[in-house]
Amino acid sequence: GHRDHTHTAAFLAEKLGATDAKTFATLLNSPVNLVKNPDFEQGSGLPDAWTHSAADADTTLSLASPGGFGKQYARLTVSPTAKDTWRGWHQAVPVIPGHSYLYGAWLACESLSGSANLHAHLRDAKGAVVSGGLLSAGPAVSGDSSWVPVFNTVTAPPEARQLELHLTMNDRGTLKHDGAFLAECLEASAGDPETPSLPSGKLVVWSVDPVIKVFRETLPPERP
Repeated sequence: GHRDHTHTAAFLAEKLGATDAKTFATLLNSPVNLVKNPDFEQGSGLPDAWTHSAADADTTLSLASPGGFGKQYARLTVSPTAKDTWRGWHQAVPVIPGHSYLYGAWLACESLSGSANLHAHLRDAKGAVVSGGLLSAGPAVSGDSSWVPVFNTVTAPPEARQLELHLTMNDRGTLKHDGAFLAECLEASAGDPETPSLPSGKLVVWSVDPVIKVFRETLPPERP
């Protein structure tokens, strides 16, 4: 169900560097993922639901195969003589202030001149970037790299209304994107299931062998 997917998203956030591709694939096209066309399977030539940077003679934006997930991925190639500018794909997704989100994508590259991360912008209702709204996720890829999961988490500030994923770079070479993801996640901490808290104000007395240490969280026997 949706709740199970939400907990799985939280698990992925905890295991950023060791994300299970098969587990992630089950979430990618599930209702929990708020990104449209996250695996770039929809579209011919260019992917549906994604906006791209301005075209120029030094830039090639396309769909290519085989994908990291499915048959296609987003491919960005920039010539070695290109001028500095940010190029790539972006998509804005509505978010709820005060809620926490896991966002990311899978990156790969060929002959990349520098390093590339995943970027995101938190924007208000008018589309302006909010204070502290320039986000990024790692680990970065560089040179020649196979598919790497790049994820991070963020809690949307009060003025935020959308999170805009930026699958972009300001480098030369080829950068690949697939498996774009944005999902609300629950923040939870794991406690010891063997030591539930005792009712406050209740006095419990039992006998204990003197060689055994007793702590405040020690549970009494069934018949104290």
